Amino acid sequence: MTIRVGLVSTHAAPSVGGIASCVAQIASHAADSPGVELTTVTLTPGPHGAEVIRWPTVGKGLLAMPAKGFTPMLEQNFDVIHVFNAHTPLFLVALGADLPAVATPAWHGASESSLRNLVWKGVTPVVRHRLRGVHIQAASNAEAALITRDFGMTPELIMQGVDRRRRGEAIPGSVLTIGRLGPEKRTDRLIEAIGRVPEATLTIVGDGSERHALELLAEQLAPGRVIFAGRVTDVELDALWSTTSAYASASEFESYGIAVAEAISAGVPTACSDIPSHRELGATCVPEGIEAMASGIRAALQSPASESRPIPTWQDHTDALIDLYHTAIHSPTSQRTLTS
Repeated sequence: MTIRVGLVSTHAAPSVGGIASCVAQIASHAADSPGVELTTVTLTPGPHGAEVIRWPTVGKGLLAMPAKGFTPMLEQNFDVIHVFNAHTPLFLVALGADLPAVATPAWHGASESSLRNLVWKGVTPVVRHRLRGVHIQAASNAEAALITRDFGMTPELIMQGVDRRRRGEAIPGSVLTIGRLGPEKRTDRLIEAIGRVPEATLTIVGDGSERHALELLAEQLAPGRVIFAGRVTDVELDALWSTTSAYASASEFESYGIAVAEAISAGVPTACSDIPSHRELGATCVPEGIEAMASGIRAALQSPASESRPIPTWQDHTDALIDLYHTAIHSPTSQRTLTS
């Protein structure tokens, strides 16, 4: 029997970011798995297709909600849903469907804005209520600890996967960072640090609301030494990984950190913010402060490439999730009572 799985996420391709990437990787690696049929359900505009449902929205930005008829659509089309990102309204709406569910909260216990933190302090009890009877997946031990702390529940640890990157001859002084250009990624701190390392160049892969301000900052502090690559193809990303001398991340928080995991897997020296998920992955973490990050980047550029470390692949991740979908369908807890 084929089970129909809905991957429900506010963000999906062509949007960029860790969650959109994760959804795309799961959908791609499950395509040839027998007995499972995956469809992405998202609020992100873009091309429609047989394997994606793009639902209209009410409201914009942080307040974007799926338009009328969303939960009945889920109940009619799927046997189990996999819902992503507890920091979005869609997460709560989707878990209102009368369906077995798997949830990937991508929970980091904080946000880039004090306003959103205030909102989520009030919403956390609602999230806790919605998660009753749901099979929760955490991407790291760091995220699992936060989920247990904030929701009183024990998730199943299924680490996110990585693409195996081939290493070539590194370009001296080249530093790579990947991620959505939002305030929580603190890319401005990387640019400030690069400004203090004159032998270094920084390539930034990704796009977002902060890009224009970051371009101005780069021109002021490190003219000609910061490349904004924007969105890149897989082939272009492979080339960047092949030739980079170091990887840097100044993120304020991460539930996992896909790009850092790829760096560790490929043996690329790292300079990363000292947060639990980075420590768990085995990245070289540096103290807070611009000079500390600059020193970390210098050290990474002077370090030889290390041996790659074993981290689950995306196929490993997807196979474990498919097992969890079957568990959710056949578990007594899948018969959820969502009323107060």
